[in-house]
Amino acid sequence: MLRRGECGVTKAVKTIAGTDYKLEGRSKHTDRFGTVHIHMSWYSVIYTRVREYSKQNPIRGFLLTRLLNALLVAQLIGLVYSFYIYIYIVCGYFLQSPLQATIYLCVYTSLSFMALWSLFSALAFGVAKIPAHWTVPSETDALLKQCTPFEDGRYVVDKSTPEQTVKQHRILTKVAAQLGVVQAECDQAGRNKYCYICQTLKPDRSHHCSSCGRCVVKFDHHCPWINQCVNHNNYKPFLLYIFYSTLLVIWFLLTSIECFIRFIINANWLQDAVPLALLITVIATFGVFGYFPLGEMIIFHYGLLSINETTCEQAKPAVLKFDFKADYNLGRERNFQQVFGWGLWLFPMKTSLEDGMHFEIRYEDPSNQMRFKRVIVTSTEEEVTGVHSSVFEPTCCRLV
Repeated sequence: MLRRGECGVTKAVKTIAGTDYKLEGRSKHTDRFGTVHIHMSWYSVIYTRVREYSKQNPIRGFLLTRLLNALLVAQLIGLVYSFYIYIYIVCGYFLQSPLQATIYLCVYTSLSFMALWSLFSALAFGVAKIPAHWTVPSETDALLKQCTPFEDGRYVVDKSTPEQTVKQHRILTKVAAQLGVVQAECDQAGRNKYCYICQTLKPDRSHHCSSCGRCVVKFDHHCPWINQCVNHNNYKPFLLYIFYSTLLVIWFLLTSIECFIRFIINANWLQDAVPLALLITVIATFGVFGYFPLGEMIIFHYGLLSINETTCEQAKPAVLKFDFKADYNLGRERNFQQVFGWGLWLFPMKTSLEDGMHFEIRYEDPSNQMRFKRVIVTSTEEEVTGVHSSVFEPTCCRLV
């Protein structure tokens, strides 16, 4: 796969025999003959099966759905346990100076508070759904499905014949005009993006989440650790959560070094053995999570943020009409501002400059910049269904 660099000029995904990469919660594998095989990730399989089981057995399905929060609950238990160990073992047992213990506790408590605030904000902001007026009429959906190949229980657009592709393009272009929506993105064949499952046109950067079973606005990935999609609504608090959690782990590990030194100096092997063993369990757990997934995730998402890509787009770059070399990379500063806004960067609050539906595009050919012009309109609550109330104020849209 060719990944866009800082210049943002590479738009193609190169399929290489024997390679794997992620695509909307699925892994795509090509064998030595170049045949593409799509497989769901482990958590997508679990979510899909639980969702299907819930339709047949609502009560048991409800209980199974609650179990999907296991990783989230485990994180909360781990944070509470580590907080207990830090207060009573690190600061209360091994440290001798009250002033030093107070400073350590203040820093650790502040980082814990910010991490929890960010986590609960990511959960509370929820998933941004595609507005209802993007939904295609049933008659049009039926016409599309008539000219789309159906294999293994799903519609496979990529296997359409040239004649079918032309029909699909005409139908999608016509219905987009009828609904009054504009899509700057298209698929590899130039067709407007459409979801055959949700029966809706997909706004730019929106994708169908196989784990949730619905389309999500500016979909990044489905995170089993928070049991929710990371999307336009909660991307900022999600980034802050892994940022503060990483700092929390680093602070815990660094300040715990003194405990080992005092254990050796005091030489009270039997008396200090149990407290030290409890401390080691947390250090071992934090040491693992400090590197993976927290450490790798923060580095990975910093790279994505710097070039204005989502996890999904990193695997399958967006294709923009009129200019296949165009992308959303506006430079690091403006890319950062799109997600974090102009201020309150370190607080998990809604400060994004975008509405999640429309985005500025950097065209390789400057003449294409005028194909979409931005105007100020007043959005209604229906137009931004699922998006946080802060975007009910005037937002930016593109009109042809």
